[in-house]
Amino acid sequence: MMKLEEAKAKTKVIAEGAIVIALSVLLRGILPPIFRLPQGGFVSAAGMAPLF
Repeated sequence: MMKLEEAKAKTKVIAEGAIVIALSVLLRGILPPIFRLPQGGFVSAAGMAPLF
């Protein structure tokens, strides 16, 4: 069985990951895309910021 500390650490990592993904989705609409991809996607600087 998993120790309580290990379970808390894993929960924290999952929560931080969810927050970073949500922040990235919200921020990508702020700045215009840097470049567009051939199949309709795009890359924006604001959307990449939380990942760094």
